[in-house]
Amino acid sequence: MQPIKRAVVCPPTHFRIIEPINPVEAMVLESGIKVDSNRAMEEHRTFVDTLKAEGVDVITMQPSPGLPEQVFIRDVGIGLKEKLLLGHMRKEIRRNEVDAAQRFLEGKVKIAGRVNDGFLEGGDYVLLPDGTACCGIGRSNVEGVTILEKHLKRPVIKIPVKEAFVHFSGLISVVGDHVCVACLEALPKWFAEFLMKKFDVIEVGLEEEERLLYSACNVLSLDGEKVISFPQNCRVNEELKRRGFDVLEVEISEILKGGGGFTCLVLLLNQNAF
Repeated sequence: MQPIKRAVVCPPTHFRIIEPINPVEAMVLESGIKVDSNRAMEEHRTFVDTLKAEGVDVITMQPSPGLPEQVFIRDVGIGLKEKLLLGHMRKEIRRNEVDAAQRFLEGKVKIAGRVNDGFLEGGDYVLLPDGTACCGIGRSNVEGVTILEKHLKRPVIKIPVKEAFVHFSGLISVVGDHVCVACLEALPKWFAEFLMKKFDVIEVGLEEEERLLYSACNVLSLDGEKVISFPQNCRVNEELKRRGFDVLEVEISEILKGGGGFTCLVLLLNQNAF
């Protein structure tokens, strides 16, 4: 499995839940729970320190006022080797995040292009170890994925994703060449069967996924041997350890209130051969 070599992150300096753009944020707003900004910043610093300690070249983007969801930087685009295809967000409150990322990253990484027709969000994209490209259809749409296919020069498997689950990568994390964590109940039967033929699946039930703020599957593999997860993800962490993975537990309870987990916090720049 390809290790993470280079990634972009964005601190949660302006992280606020203003508009409920996913079920977790709706629950947080309804309950009156507040995000502790200082704790969120500390959680993010610890996460970034963990990446750096594992040899990842981390580029930190300066956050912009008025962009409360910017910490979930993965969604602004898709890394294609050392090039970046910028996307187009479906939710209006997030669309200017792509502009901010483009301004910051120009000159630092090569920009392959930008999706202007249709929608394409990085959180919907998952690359399997054998090179199979998959993309959720929900926040992203067929028109946007068609543009991705032109850049990849190969077809992409398109998987319907229900609105409640937001992004496809929230339902599956590939952690090794033959191991993944997935919520099979939330995926179409044909794709669940496809995964079970290719992987040893650590399965997450719908109840567990919802209880852990839709993030039980949202773990980040660093190199096929080490995985970053959060401490409350107890059963998944134990299953990973049983399979020989080194689980690095990092607390992100404040950041999880935004409905995004570890894979959402990094824009990877070395995912494909372009």
